[in-house]
Amino acid sequence: MSASASKKRRKLQNEQGLTPQEQAAAAAKQEKKRKTRPIIIFCIVAVLAIALIVVLALASSRQKEEIMDKEYADTIGASTTVLATCGDETITAAVYNYFYLSADSPDDIAKFNDDLEETLNVYIAAKEAGFQLSDEDNAWIEEQMDAVRKSASSQGTHVKADYLLSSYYGIGCNETNFREYLTIVRTVTAFETDLNENYPGTEAVEAEYSANPEKYDVVSYDLYTPKMEAAEAEESEEAEEAEEAEAEETDDTEALRALAEAAEKDFPEDESNAQSGNATNLSSSYNEDVANWLFDAARKEGDVKSFAIEDSEGKVTYRVFRYKDRDTNDYYPVNAEFALFSASASEEGEVADTASLEEAIAGVVAASSENPELSTDDFSTLISEAGGYYFGEMSVYKNSFSEDIINYLYSENRAKGDTQYFSLDSAYYLVRYQSLADEYYRITLVRNSLLTAYVNEIKAAHELVIDESAYPLTSVTEEVYTGAAVAESEDAN
Repeated sequence: MSASASKKRRKLQNEQGLTPQEQAAAAAKQEKKRKTRPIIIFCIVAVLAIALIVVLALASSRQKEEIMDKEYADTIGASTTVLATCGDETITAAVYNYFYLSADSPDDIAKFNDDLEETLNVYIAAKEAGFQLSDEDNAWIEEQMDAVRKSASSQGTHVKADYLLSSYYGIGCNETNFREYLTIVRTVTAFETDLNENYPGTEAVEAEYSANPEKYDVVSYDLYTPKMEAAEAEESEEAEEAEEAEAEETDDTEALRALAEAAEKDFPEDESNAQSGNATNLSSSYNEDVANWLFDAARKEGDVKSFAIEDSEGKVTYRVFRYKDRDTNDYYPVNAEFALFSASASEEGEVADTASLEEAIAGVVAASSENPELSTDDFSTLISEAGGYYFGEMSVYKNSFSEDIINYLYSENRAKGDTQYFSLDSAYYLVRYQSLADEYYRITLVRNSLLTAYVNEIKAAHELVIDESAYPLTSVTEEVYTGAAVAESEDAN
């Protein structure tokens, strides 16, 4: 500060009646203001500079968004053009593309459309039944949507989820139609799961079995097939001539009928052409007459009857049936775990020493039996460490496995964790008992039959109509939708 300015200031302060001390304090305050003024100015400039940078960055981001908006704009109308119609349900080219690309872009477009038709029909049935997605299902959809948004934002603030979906699935794909696709997929999956667990109801199962027990029961019988012994051919005759002679004798209808009638009166017990069999339902029998006789409610053990069976070429043979019993499948199937051990063979085909393998298997049997609560993962690890292959748990029905395995699993004193192995040629099957099923096998048979019929019905309820002119809006190439790709594949094979 200049001397003249200081003098003027002191003169002014004297005129205002300030004491020397007050004058000194005022001077100090004035000096502090003078020193801090540049700092304030610097801060203001810095704030303005930062604000300018932010504005420029936002402008740049908006510019990038505008560029990407133009790049990914649905100029072809894929998000609005209907490509497929199924009943009252329509899907656009964009939604169709989600399904197509998620199926790994198959060349057989006809087969793909058949599968899509079934999917959309199940979706329609779910909506008609008033089926609602659970909170867990809706949460799954939101997780998928959030994953797309997070993936987009990780690539820059200017990147929208719509851009990402368009780059992955094609122009026209966006958050709205991606949610539509996810909703269809999740609804179909959840509805099919619900059907498997709850359809049909107990009343429907009981009504079906009462009306058609022969569709689900198993009839066992003995079967005798009369045959004429061929005349012994001379050594000089050709084999073909001998076969013709045998055919002529075997085709002697009258003689065969006589043998069948004789068998009705006295059923052969030890003949090589006598055997036992099972008819699991009407359709598995030889013909309608045989089925009706076997499944007649009046049938009793020991009943015998012969039938003339005509094949597709008009040739008539005879079968003699002796009824044994009828199983209504009123039993609980067994839930059991299975594993396979196979002994290695040398180059000469000789099976290696199985003693060490059996010892390893015996170790698994002991460890499993001693620990009934052994988890599936731990049991699988035991199998693997012993050199075996773990199949997993499955339901075991009577007659579905060898007799020794069935007898073991269905033993009355069987308990959880019981484990045993059974040898078959050079292989060993390890079986671990878990529990009995929750319902009779008969109920399972009826339920599965009704469920299959219902699902097949709804899957074919509506025809999928394709607007082929919209294919160019998708990832389906002309070669694929004209069928050329499938034709080339068939030619290559």
